[in-house]
Amino acid sequence: MIKIGLSPLIKLVIMDDLRLVYPVQEHREALKVQASYVPALKGMASLLATVPDARLRNGKVAVQLALQANQRTDNRDPRGLAILAAAYAEVGQFEDALKTIDLALKIARELNAQSLIQPFQARRDTYETRRPSRLPAPAPPAK
Repeated sequence: MIKIGLSPLIKLVIMDDLRLVYPVQEHREALKVQASYVPALKGMASLLATVPDARLRNGKVAVQLALQANQRTDNRDPRGLAILAAAYAEVGQFEDALKTIDLALKIARELNAQSLIQPFQARRDTYETRRPSRLPAPAPPAK
């Protein structure tokens, strides 16, 4: 297992004046309790790879966390593989991102997980253009 010191990355974040808080604290607490907790590994990796604010992204750590999560699921979790693909894209490893999202698509089809196929295909299209995946930018709060 790779041990990663997350403390400098993990904090409640207020972006601009939107008061948007990502669930980083929850993932951090879960990883403190059990460093191999797959949902927290995937959640943290996803945030570090795809959050819109570049100050919060860390593709290298995202790849490490996603690899740990996928190792624990024997590379059979399509969502975990899609997160790993996003992390690869974040660090510019687009060939790895494409191979990984293709595997995620294959497994999603095998599992008949229809709700995953279109979003994964959209991500694949993004990686083909050598662009990383991003979470949508937050909407301003209603006044």
